Amino acid sequence: MKERIKDKLRKYKLIVSLYRKLRGTKREGTGWEKVAKQLKDKQILFCKDNPSVETLHLEIDQINKKQISEWGAMVYCGGALYQGYNKLGLFGVKPTEDRLERYDAFRYINSESCVLDIGSNAGFMSCEIATKAKSVLALEYNNYLNEIGRATANHLDLKNVEFLDKDFQKFSSERRFDCVLSLSNHHTIDGGLNISFEQYINKIYNLMADGGILLFESHNVWVDDSDLAEKFKIASKYFELERSKMVEAFFKPDIDKLFAVFRRRDQIFNGDSLLNFDFSKAIEAYDFIEY
Repeated sequence: MKERIKDKLRKYKLIVSLYRKLRGTKREGTGWEKVAKQLKDKQILFCKDNPSVETLHLEIDQINKKQISEWGAMVYCGGALYQGYNKLGLFGVKPTEDRLERYDAFRYINSESCVLDIGSNAGFMSCEIATKAKSVLALEYNNYLNEIGRATANHLDLKNVEFLDKDFQKFSSERRFDCVLSLSNHHTIDGGLNISFEQYINKIYNLMADGGILLFESHNVWVDDSDLAEKFKIASKYFELERSKMVEAFFKPDIDKLFAVFRRRDQIFNGDSLLNFDFSKAIEAYDFIEY
C-alpha cells in the first residue's frame, strides 16, 4: 500500500512539474474561467428570483472587480468567489453551508464559543458560524475580502462577527479562542504567510482556551502537503488528533483535501510523538477516521 502511494505521489509530482513548465509559474488553470462563468450565471438567476439580495450582490461585484484590478497578490479561481454562500445566492468554488456540514463543524461550535477564523477569505464561513457562535473574529490580510465579509454581515444584521485586516504573523490578542479554523492557511501560494509550520501551530496553541478545538484543512496532499505526516507529528506536541477525513472538491479544477480535528493539550508535550496517524490510509478515507 505505502509503495503504491509513494509511486502515485512521484507520478503526480512529475505531472505537476511538467504542467508548470508549460504554463510558467501560474497556478490557475483555464478550467476556472469556465467555472467562474457558470457560477456567475447561476448568481444572476438567483437575483431575479430573490430581489432582496440584489443590492448586496452589486456591492460585492464592485468590490470583487476592484480587487481583481488593484490587489497585487494572486487572485484565485479565475476571479470567481472562492467561498460561496448559497442562501444568499453568492455561489463560489467552496460553498459555505456544504463545507460546514462535511466538516461536522457545529459539533464543536455553540452559543458559548469564541471563534477565530484564520485567513477568512470573503468571510462567508465566519458569517455562517456567527449565526451559532458567541463571537467570531475573521482574520484576513486582503482588505477587499474583508469588505465583502462586512457587507455580508451587515446584510444579515450580524453583530457578533468582526473582520480584521491583519496578517496572522503580526496578529496578537489577549482573547483566548474556543475554536480556531485553519482551512488551507498554514502556508499560502501567494507567499502571504512565511513562517514555519511549528511557529504557526505554536501561535495557534497560545491563542486558544484550554481544551479548545482546531479545525484544520490541508493543501494538496500530493504536492504542497506531501509531508503532512511530519507536520501532524509537530502538531501532536500541542494538540491531540481526534478525527480526519478527505474532503472531495466541489469543482473539477480544485483538489481534494484532508480535514482534521485537533484538541488543544493542557501542556506542550516534548517527548516522542504520541500521534497515531497513518498518512497513506488517511488520504484514502472519505469518511471520518476516529483516533
